Amino acid sequence: MTTLHTISPTGLRGGPTLLLLHGFGADERDLFGLISPLDVPPHWDILSIRAPLPVPEMTGAAWFPFDPKTKRGGVTEAIDALDDEAIEKSLQLLLNTLDQKVPTSKIVPIGFSQGAVMAAELLRARPERVPAAVLLSGFVLPTENSSVESDAKLTELERQVFFAWGEQDDSSISRAAFQLTEDWLKRHTKAEIHRFPELGHEISMDELREVRDFLERLRIR
Repeated sequence: MTTLHTISPTGLRGGPTLLLLHGFGADERDLFGLISPLDVPPHWDILSIRAPLPVPEMTGAAWFPFDPKTKRGGVTEAIDALDDEAIEKSLQLLLNTLDQKVPTSKIVPIGFSQGAVMAAELLRARPERVPAAVLLSGFVLPTENSSVESDAKLTELERQVFFAWGEQDDSSISRAAFQLTEDWLKRHTKAEIHRFPELGHEISMDELREVRDFLERLRIR
């Protein structure tokens, strides 16, 4: 079974697992700076996974191909430009890795940018194992572009999702894609949505305080 490279600062002890999913060009250590501000409960395990695709001329990795020179403006154009097959392959590698590393644990993914896309796909693929998710500065794929055949189970379970993005985000993710994500989450999850007027394509301390409060309210054991 092919799996991805992982690292766990806590060790894997069978408790609830906070899963860190980095963005384009970063690596499995990139989101470690979130751990202290989030005040992660001591009974939680923390697992970070490196995306499978190397990024030329960068030391990090990617979950799916991306051309940083492309600035796409519309939702349809942006979604059509994505490599759906690559996203599906990355999702399967992610699922294989989790099945091997944390086969019985509840999983709460925190994803940034591309990592948020993968966190959402994981939630859709395994809603029975993922009681909640945190999506930061990313987006959700429309149903026709997702490798997940149905979101019926996710909708039935009413999973809690924290979604945040910055209104000064100048990445290739369009404002329309963020709005599409808000609308999709409201239909399929118990969504908690935060917009930060001064935030770009990044994670702020104000944002992390909101995430910390969200995780505390979950009370997952």
